[in-house]
Amino acid sequence: MNLSLFSQQRIFVLPEISSLDAQDLKPVLEIIDHAPEQTTFIVGAPTAAATHPLTKRAKQLGTLICFDKLEGQELLAWIKKELTAQGISDFEPTIPAALAQIGQESLDSIVPMVEQLALYSDGQKLKLMDLHMLFRNRGDANEFELLDALTQQKYVQAEILLQRLFELGKSPFAFVALIQKMFTTYLGVSLRMRAGQGSSIIATEMNIKPWLAQKYVTSLRSISPARLRRALRIMVRAEAKLKSKSLGAEVICSEACRLIALGPR
Repeated sequence: MNLSLFSQQRIFVLPEISSLDAQDLKPVLEIIDHAPEQTTFIVGAPTAAATHPLTKRAKQLGTLICFDKLEGQELLAWIKKELTAQGISDFEPTIPAALAQIGQESLDSIVPMVEQLALYSDGQKLKLMDLHMLFRNRGDANEFELLDALTQQKYVQAEILLQRLFELGKSPFAFVALIQKMFTTYLGVSLRMRAGQGSSIIATEMNIKPWLAQKYVTSLRSISPARLRRALRIMVRAEAKLKSKSLGAEVICSEACRLIALGPR
């Protein structure tokens, strides 16, 4: 791009070329090295390995700029500042974490979402349901994502995925049966792990795919047997409530997700 019609200065933005191998990168470096003096190249990369040719060249020229990845509380604090900067000062406490999860912790994804929320809220209090309304079609909601969110105790993400599944016509009874089956399988894998069995033997004995057995084994390193038994009790109670129609079906399933995701490890 040019700064103006009358400017000799040219700026080229080259995103994501750090993934090129050394052979493909060589002509790019040649162009950069022999470009006219009025030409500026901005090269973007998600990481900057010290041994990468681009990193070495940037260090030689004194033009390397590295930004630390925002994570955890720092990311949530940044999202709060972005919300405030866009005029959103009144929002539910779960909004920053929900934005981080929906945007997969990508700043480039979160910024346009915040801008859209600013237009949508129009000075009113921003609620989690507003995110459901605006971003319910973002990504593909499926049972495996929901199961992962529950086992990783990501309540906000689990709630959003649950609402998407209901919008797509998922039966509450089918949802409860799915969660019961998952935690029952987890408990079976856990018992076999404690008996010293490896993932390949577990896959054979429980008649599940080897990659799935390995996934269960990996997940169970951070899930206690007590938590598995507690999750099963929660789902049994949820099934009983669904059958007695003591509450709305979606409320019952949402409550079960909350108890599982926010419970002790």
